Order: sequence, then structure tokens, then C-alpha cells
Amino acid sequence: MDSSTNSPATWVRMISDNFISLKVSDATADFQGSLHRVELGGVRLTRVGTTNSRVLRTDEAARADACDDLLILMSLSGNAVVRQEDREIILRPGAASVHVANRPYELAFDGSSRVLVLQAPRRIVPSSELLSVERRRVATDNAMTRVYRAFATETLDVADQLSQSEHDELGATAAGLALSVLGAVPDRFASSAEGYRYVLATAQSFIRAHLSNPELSPALVADSQHVSLRTLQLAFAVFDSSPAAFIRAERLDLSRRLLADPRYATLSVSQIAWRVGYPEVNVFIRSFKRQYGTTPGQWRREPAS
Repeated sequence: MDSSTNSPATWVRMISDNFISLKVSDATADFQGSLHRVELGGVRLTRVGTTNSRVLRTDEAARADACDDLLILMSLSGNAVVRQEDREIILRPGAASVHVANRPYELAFDGSSRVLVLQAPRRIVPSSELLSVERRRVATDNAMTRVYRAFATETLDVADQLSQSEHDELGATAAGLALSVLGAVPDRFASSAEGYRYVLATAQSFIRAHLSNPELSPALVADSQHVSLRTLQLAFAVFDSSPAAFIRAERLDLSRRLLADPRYATLSVSQIAWRVGYPEVNVFIRSFKRQYGTTPGQWRREPAS
């Protein structure tokens, strides 16, 4: 869903209808606001664009609608300041933070800004992990935040082409990635049935984004998800897989597609191997033949066979 306005009064209705009950103040005469929202199986992902203004969640509104969702914010451009419970967070591009909807807060935009907002039920994490002010995390611009930003923006752009089941699956991935960015996936949550699903989805996304890294390993993946290696292994085992097997299968599948793609015809087998995280071409050739019953060179010549 896309909508935009230059009226602060209309903007109040738009953001309240799409998020929670909110107020707007300090909007300038040249105010502009826009929303691009998609529903992902109980998780709501929205790209918000706005000019100078303050968005307020009052104590009265928090009591009235009794919404206790988590709001995970990431700045795409411009600067924003979030204040909740005597804590002030400056969101610069690439930074992310988490807030709770059942308590008053203020979000101030300084100039033209774009923000990603993921709104999700609090049950996606144990309440004790994110209720206290001191435990709420702020993530700066790093590799994991860039993975989440790329995933979220692409999802928003292609959502109207996806089926409902794909929306549901992407909702789990979006929430899990956002929590991983914030370091909020503790082992006791990850070890639950729902937690395994989130850990698996976010770990798979991380792996696919880092296949070219020859140092990619189950231990590195577990560290990126802020869970133990044992928890990561159990999450994959629930779905009859393992982290190492998934890394290997994804690398070989990508190599097979690159070998068959005319755009990469000038790359040697050794260069393809490097692109999928195999610094040793002989190891790559053996793994490829074991998986597909043919060598990379033969596959490139006759990919349909």
C-alpha cells in the first residue's frame, strides 16, 4: 500500500491507521509525508518518508488502544531522534533501535528523512528481553544492518508480486533479521519452536549474503545471529539439515547458476570458485562433482544435461 500527503492533519490519520494512535506537531509549511506498507503474516513492514516534524505517542493513547507491539526502526536517510522513558537515541542512516508501543515516545525528524519501521507482536521475543530500557539495543551501520536493509527494501518493492504464503514466510525472516541486527535473539528464545524458525530464516539469509567469504562457517553464522553454535545446529536439525550442509549446498547451487549464465562466460572455473567461497579450485571441483556427478567444466558446456 502506497500513500502520501502534504497535509499534517491527513498525515496523523495515515500514520495512526497504519501503525498505532499517534499525534504530529512542529510540521513545517512545506510538509510532505509518504508511506509504503506491506503485511507479512502478522508482521507489518513500512517505509516512511517525512520532512521536519515530531511524531508523538502519548500516554493517553498508549492506555487507550492497549497495543504492546514492538517497533523496530532503521534510518534509511536523514537523521531522527527517538525519546522514550528518559532515553534519547539518535538514528543516523543505517542505525536501528527497538521501542515498545505501550509506553509514550517521541520521534523527531530533522529535515527530509526515510525510516524503515517493522511492527511485530511482542511474543516474537521473551518480554523480559526488551521490556527494560537498559536492555534495548541500538545497532550502528554494519554488515548485518546492511543485510536487513537490503532485504527489507527489496521485500517492499516486490511484495505485490508474492503469494500469501510467501508473505508469511518473509514476515518471519524480516522479524528475525531485525532482531538479529539488534542482538535480541537469546538462546532461550531461539531454543523454542518459534525461535528455531526465526533463527533458521535469519541464518539462511546471512549465509546467502556471504557465500563469497571463504571464512564462512557455522561458528561465524552462529556469532552473527547471537546464538550458540549448538542452538544454530538444532535449528537446522529441526528441518533435517545442518549449517555446514546448507552452506555447501548454497555455494554449489550458486556456482552452477554462474557457470550456466552467459554473463559469466569469461570467468574461469577458478574465478567462479572464488566467487562462491572456494579459494582452492580442486576442492571446488571435487565438491561439485560429488554433488552433481559432473565437473564444473562439463556442466558449463552442457548445463541442461
